[in-house]
Amino acid sequence: MTQTRMCLHHYLRGSGASGGEHDPPRTFENEMTDEEIEQNTAKILSYDSNGAKNPTIYQQLQTPTKRLGVKGKEKVRTIIKRYEKEQADKREHANDAQQLFTRLQQENVWVRFQLDKDGRIVRIAWALEEQKKNALRYYPIIIQDNTFGTNAPLVYSGKLLIPRVSDCVSDLNSACSWYSTRYKYWLALIVVVDKENYTQIAMQALLSNERTEDFRFLFRVFRELCEGAQPEVIFTDGDQAAMTAIDQECPDSTQQLCLFHMDENLGKHGQGLGAGVLAAVKGAFHAAAYAQTEEMFLRHKMDVFKELTPGSHMYKYMEETVFEPRQEPQEGVQPPPPI
Repeated sequence: MTQTRMCLHHYLRGSGASGGEHDPPRTFENEMTDEEIEQNTAKILSYDSNGAKNPTIYQQLQTPTKRLGVKGKEKVRTIIKRYEKEQADKREHANDAQQLFTRLQQENVWVRFQLDKDGRIVRIAWALEEQKKNALRYYPIIIQDNTFGTNAPLVYSGKLLIPRVSDCVSDLNSACSWYSTRYKYWLALIVVVDKENYTQIAMQALLSNERTEDFRFLFRVFRELCEGAQPEVIFTDGDQAAMTAIDQECPDSTQQLCLFHMDENLGKHGQGLGAGVLAAVKGAFHAAAYAQTEEMFLRHKMDVFKELTPGSHMYKYMEETVFEPRQEPQEGVQPPPPI
């Protein structure tokens, strides 16, 4: 007698006496990688926003040869939680920005701002009444400088806002400083020189970045603060984005480099130079900055590059940023001394 055996994997016992064949169970070649799951982020968030539960999302992501293992399912949950956090942060950011703007309005402060596509304030500038008067009076010569993530509060000094540490911080300035540090904004300052040769902050701004468009906003609203007037001379630290913005927003202004900030930048970019080389570079640079003729300027400029290795980081920095062509003196014109 012939004996038979049943494959329990392929045999289903129905409600009747006979059973029936079914398709073999799916076999998975491997699990979905993190990269593959990330590529499905839009699909995951779409299912989640439509109210689908996690098991349903897992099922929709799997293919006949790819499955979600324990780590894969955890990755899906992480994507959903990450998105929820981003949305919560956006709502909180917008609320904080609105509170800052409201505070400035309550203080009767001159203020201008820009929003991004999500309605968040990405650039905001303001000035007190006394600052506006100083801007209108002393706008011909200004100094522009930025400080990133400063934890030094903006406090009142007389009637002006200046960055320094103090125990007597007004609510308004504390809010501005907190906004700067919390969201890693750049604190941008426009400084003028008064009749007693003291520097005064004429306008301050919080910028989300240091791109050309951020500086364009800064100089554009400063001209608005000055009722359309354009500075004659603008001192910067040589930032290319700032200089490009000045060309676009203040085309008639003469750009000059601030020697104090240039020295700081030389120190940062010159780290790692041999003993005495950085000092020699600074010395030659100072000599070029104070040169009274074009001939002497070019001679001292050559002395700078004699100290450096062609193609090195410092060499490129001096060539492309410090001695950028438009900063060189024109024929017959003596360069004004840096401050």
